[in-house]
Amino acid sequence: MNGGLGSPVFFYYGSVPYHLTSLLHPLFTHDPHGWRQLGVSAAAALCASGLTAYLWLKQVYGPQPALLAATLYMLMPYHLAIDLYERGAFAEFWAFVWMPLILYFVCLLARERRLGFVGLTLSYAMLIMTHLPTTLIFSLVPLAYACFKAERRQRVEVLLLTLGALASGVALSAVYLFPAMLTQGYVAIEKTRTGFYYYEHHFLFTTWQGRFPLLAAGLILLTLGLAFCAYVATRHSTDAGVKREGLFWFAVAVVSTLLMTPLSKPVWRVVPPLQAIQFPWRFGTVLTIATAALVAAGCSATQWSAMTRTLIRTLTFASVALMLLADAFTVWDAYVFTPGGRGEVLTVTNREPERLTYNDEKIAVSKGTPGFQPRWAAPLELNGLESLLQKIGQREGGTVEVNMTAGGGRVVVERWRPRDIRLEIDAPTSAALTISQFYYPGWTAELDNAQESLPVRPTDPDGLLTVAVPAGHHYLSLRLARNVPEYTGQLVSAVSALAVLFIIAIPLKRWPGRRALRP
Repeated sequence: MNGGLGSPVFFYYGSVPYHLTSLLHPLFTHDPHGWRQLGVSAAAALCASGLTAYLWLKQVYGPQPALLAATLYMLMPYHLAIDLYERGAFAEFWAFVWMPLILYFVCLLARERRLGFVGLTLSYAMLIMTHLPTTLIFSLVPLAYACFKAERRQRVEVLLLTLGALASGVALSAVYLFPAMLTQGYVAIEKTRTGFYYYEHHFLFTTWQGRFPLLAAGLILLTLGLAFCAYVATRHSTDAGVKREGLFWFAVAVVSTLLMTPLSKPVWRVVPPLQAIQFPWRFGTVLTIATAALVAAGCSATQWSAMTRTLIRTLTFASVALMLLADAFTVWDAYVFTPGGRGEVLTVTNREPERLTYNDEKIAVSKGTPGFQPRWAAPLELNGLESLLQKIGQREGGTVEVNMTAGGGRVVVERWRPRDIRLEIDAPTSAALTISQFYYPGWTAELDNAQESLPVRPTDPDGLLTVAVPAGHHYLSLRLARNVPEYTGQLVSAVSALAVLFIIAIPLKRWPGRRALRP
């Protein structure tokens, strides 16, 4: 990140998708920048989302409706076209795996209390550590779903169990959540909510300038149209449970759509945490989930008149066909690539090598998100990063790791790892070192195996590490120590994990009697 100067991004951005992707590394020894690993991981996330959707919908609507709905869930425009091929929103794309799993365990909670509680805890923790904006958007849905599915006499009990499981998920994810929430003063987090990222700039139907607003609005309306067709199908069912399911999920679909439009501005102003979502059209995640449930419910409602059946099938077929065309166009458009911009279309034979070369050059000096930039660093927008790298100096293999800005001598880099740097220094006089790593609170410097501690400060205005060392031959160790929120988060997560293991170990007879959710 930042041309090798480092970034604290994973203190604030969910890292689970990248941890999972890193497991693929042994299979791709000739993929140094990870492009193919990311591609395989995205394919795995797409397949996994279909499987978790099928698992959830099967227990509610049966295998055949669940199979169709889960397949459409994988192909719905916001999921596939927008998140993967248009935006490359890797973490949000992985969030589609956990949302159906959360709903599955909500359904399971009243029948298999222990398994449902533990499963809901684990799946909610995974969602938190995958993508916080999606977590914020989605969290009310499982609570509402638990109230809806539970029998009236056990509604309070099931709701409390659901709340307890979600709270346990928060505690389990504290290893990530505590640093993300409690150290925001170390970075320019306000930049994630201002300028381009200000939420009022991204409501649907407010502007038609540019390609994305038109694409997003059209695909959201298309998905809502499919949801409406499926809802109409549920109204013609003779099964009261299917009608109730249809009404619930259509209400979720309508509310999520309204929250993407300017009509919902009062809600966004009254609930400030919503503004951290940045893009109101992210509620397309909830619309996608609701539409999948409606499709499954509609398919399970088979008692229609001939005219109704023909109309619904025609409208549904048209909606699905348009969705697939939109997906296909977005996929094709994503591969129309020319380094430096759109223009001449590369041939199939030379497109892949040039694309990878261009991507490798981009990732070598990739800029961190402005909101996750340390406060001590100079702004990296425009050409700021390139200018800083030129100022530091380049050599074969990348950026110069250490510069002597005062004094003279020799510096050898013995170790250069995240949070851990070791230098061998031979200086005839006292010297000042500038290390090509952005300053962040917690960096410490120890001389000659901790015999002496030296102060570490940020350079002005670049925000790099700088240390003054005395004359002589020394070994300097720089480490980014864990701060209090990190230690606290690790402790809370460890205690939560032990609590989950304890729940698993409790004899089954200690749990309350099993009851069934509504069909």
